[in-house]
Amino acid sequence: MLLAPGDLLDIAVPLPTFVHQHALTTALLSEASTTHLDEEEAPETWWRIADLRGSEWRFMLASPRPDLLREGIPLKDYCSEIAKGRPILAVAVETQEAGFLPVADIRMLSGYPPRRWVPATAERLTRVRPGDLCVAAPGERPHAAVVQTEAVADPNVYVLRLRRPALGAALAEYLNGREGFALRRMLVSGSFIPNLRRRDLESLPVRPEALDQPAPDKPVIPLADRLERLLWQR
Repeated sequence: MLLAPGDLLDIAVPLPTFVHQHALTTALLSEASTTHLDEEEAPETWWRIADLRGSEWRFMLASPRPDLLREGIPLKDYCSEIAKGRPILAVAVETQEAGFLPVADIRMLSGYPPRRWVPATAERLTRVRPGDLCVAAPGERPHAAVVQTEAVADPNVYVLRLRRPALGAALAEYLNGREGFALRRMLVSGSFIPNLRRRDLESLPVRPEALDQPAPDKPVIPLADRLERLLWQR
């Protein structure tokens, strides 16, 4: 039996009471406040005399302060391994099945539920363990996130296995924040789609003092799951 378009338009949509709507608005605003990042100021034109010997032109042209790339500990020193995701389309499916693992892609790192799965027994794929820090390869935004479940990395995602997993949340916040965003913009290359090369990700400097903050007292819940619980609470 098919539903006619006219019947669909006549379906009544229940609305919550004004009291509940007000409470929901407050909760949504609270969730929204956790998704905002500090905005990076627009770059300005600068002129200076510089010695280009021993330096890469792209770094000298990307910022009036290329010395920032030498202030901090290279990200690779926090990691026991950095790997990039491998092609998954040959074995991926778009519906969750028993014995399959989710694909950690940029969308998933941004808080959305997974949209592809691959067999757990598939070979020659880049595995993600709970606690691994994943970072997007293309684009100026890092979309860094600590993955809390076993998964397989998309080709557009780097998997960082940390020497100290407890630093995962702080590193993700640093990479997603204003300072990490500015450094990434200096490192990405490519005129059509900016892309972060592995060696540049490894050299991205992290100031140790930027990580001196208390770890979250509970696991980070993806934004999609938080909204699902909030909007459909009984």
